[in-house]
Amino acid sequence: MKLFRLLKRFNINNIALTSLALASVFAGCNKKSASTPPPTEFDQTAMLTNIADNLIVPAYQELSTQSDHLVTSLTQFATDPSASNLLAVQAQFKISYKAYIHCEPYDFGPANGTVMLINSINYWPTKSAFINSELSDNTGISDAYVNGLGAERKGFPALGYLLFDRIHDNNAVIDSFTTSGTAERRKQFIVALARNIANNAKTVLQEWQTSYSDTFKKNTGTELNTSLSLLLNNFVAGLETSKNKRIGIPIGRKDNFTEGDPDSLAVELPYTDFAKEMLAETTTTLTNLYQGKSGSNDGPGFDDYAKSLNSDGAALNENIKTEFNVLQTNIAAVPSPMQTAVKADPGKTVYNCWVETKKMLVLLKVDLAANLGILITFSDNDGD
Repeated sequence: MKLFRLLKRFNINNIALTSLALASVFAGCNKKSASTPPPTEFDQTAMLTNIADNLIVPAYQELSTQSDHLVTSLTQFATDPSASNLLAVQAQFKISYKAYIHCEPYDFGPANGTVMLINSINYWPTKSAFINSELSDNTGISDAYVNGLGAERKGFPALGYLLFDRIHDNNAVIDSFTTSGTAERRKQFIVALARNIANNAKTVLQEWQTSYSDTFKKNTGTELNTSLSLLLNNFVAGLETSKNKRIGIPIGRKDNFTEGDPDSLAVELPYTDFAKEMLAETTTTLTNLYQGKSGSNDGPGFDDYAKSLNSDGAALNENIKTEFNVLQTNIAAVPSPMQTAVKADPGKTVYNCWVETKKMLVLLKVDLAANLGILITFSDNDGD
């Protein structure tokens, strides 16, 4: 009965999306049990070692380093809010945010413990009213103060709101730090926000370096809470974030069954022109994770594991690689800025990215998970 109720909510003429949703409905029926993968001599420890040493730890090292640079750059700007210093801050913000993107698929272990990294440094969409309320407050700003703030009031989204202005220009940003009634508090706030990002990144990095990396490498198997299970579930979660938040909500597709109005302020980092670039960066990051690839190093990854299983696994691997390429091609076709594309896009390029992301989710949540015998516990309840 659930299947027929879902079908009644579809536009039946949209054959592609209906087929994808049907696949996900059947997949949802199987979420309570993971199949047992075929016997294989694949070395899981080698794969986990490669991913930990060459992808995860370097990603957190990069985030820690770049967020430290952001603190330095913002401190200089707060001392001298000039046009040149603002440009330097904006450039470093972009570099630092890309470093965060490289860490996003690894939201488990230290990143999902005492720090809760995503909520601490990149909860979005941006809540400008909450940020403005902090600027009008007169409570002293300290590290402890920022730590105690809600997720909507800090992190990269808050810095993006304070340091960029697409509607006006950088002169308006400089005025807000020089002549506005909240100028002095803004200067203190941006440095404290960046310091909070840097401290959280450093905490996660240190835990990986001192203990969790060894734990991760030894935690073999495909059962719930093994390292492979954590990786694939967070892989899926990252792709769901792209489908729903980076693409779906901005084009009015909060789920598969309703079509609302586009919202240009719902894109990632809406006060910048970076949304399309960050969507592409996220997709590249997930592709590299799937392939176990970092720079020129192409170590064992999910692709090698799939190929080791049987001929079906090898074919699935080719399908996943092809779909990643198709998705990147569609992202490249999106006009910039994405804020304009989500509202005026005759070629439906952003919508096409949404469709291709849904196809990729079926390949990962249904096919790859079943082949590897991994239970997908993450669900956004929208019936991919």
